[in-house]
Amino acid sequence: MRNFTFFGSAVLYLIAIFLAYWNRDSEKVLTTFMVGLTALIGSLLAVVVFGAEPPIRKAFSTAIMIRSQDYLPYEDLPYSALPMGIVIDAREKLKAHPELIAEARKEGFANMLYQNLLQRSVVYWLETKYPTSWQSDTFPVTLGGASGYVFQSKPVSSRIFGSGELAQRMQGNKFGDVVGPLGRAPGFGLAVPKETELEITVPHFDPNKGEVSEIRLRNRLCTLTVDIRGAESGVGAGSYFALMGMNQEQAQKLVMTDQYSMVVTVSFNRFLAGHPEMPKYKQWASDIANGLEEQFDERLMWSKSKEWLFFKHAIATLPHTHSN
Repeated sequence: MRNFTFFGSAVLYLIAIFLAYWNRDSEKVLTTFMVGLTALIGSLLAVVVFGAEPPIRKAFSTAIMIRSQDYLPYEDLPYSALPMGIVIDAREKLKAHPELIAEARKEGFANMLYQNLLQRSVVYWLETKYPTSWQSDTFPVTLGGASGYVFQSKPVSSRIFGSGELAQRMQGNKFGDVVGPLGRAPGFGLAVPKETELEITVPHFDPNKGEVSEIRLRNRLCTLTVDIRGAESGVGAGSYFALMGMNQEQAQKLVMTDQYSMVVTVSFNRFLAGHPEMPKYKQWASDIANGLEEQFDERLMWSKSKEWLFFKHAIATLPHTHSN
């Protein structure tokens, strides 16, 4: 019905143009035509200016804790911003390449090294959610006090960046060659809408912005950008020391924390606001922005960790029963 209305309107406008041309010596016809044309242009401008999809912006911080002794990721927390799979792979890579650790020690807090891992973790998360299709359903799952998500792909046409192509796009990232959650299996990778470009600027030092990196997904309907910047670094683990079975002094000796800001922005093409595919692209971009916040926002990690700690203490205070 929409297509019929569109083509019907287009035919009427073409007829009006021809009639105006054939009667171009008539002042009344030309005046009527110009009034209609002005109204049409005004309507189109109103749609472009006021009918565009509002942009999306998510801004939050994320924290990575590392062991002071060997500069490996700290893995004994109930919740972490970094997906467990990539933490294991990163640990093994750092053990196999001690030169990366030596370089990190020169930095002091290894913040640049772990910004590389954070950027790789964002791509890793995208691979987990979109391994074969750019559209997927998200199902929350819980088991006792633990919670998470299961993603189920929908069978739609997609462009898939395989493990080799992703490694090439992340060339220069110290963890760019770490494989995704499904390894190098053919037909799997990072699925995006057709004609979507993936641009990755690996972590580097910018004189004006500091330590920065960027991931960008761009197509004709929208552009999604993930901007990561170094924030603060220091010894200790903040209030997390209570979850580690340490006191504050022990945590300051054994743990270091690197903090980063992450800003996810999405802009939509205002000239294609009424495109039939725009709702699907908007849903896709919104799911990514919300999902990244859910995975990496330190405030959410701490909230979940506190719940876990309270639950652990509650279990510990329950009276024990003994059976004969």
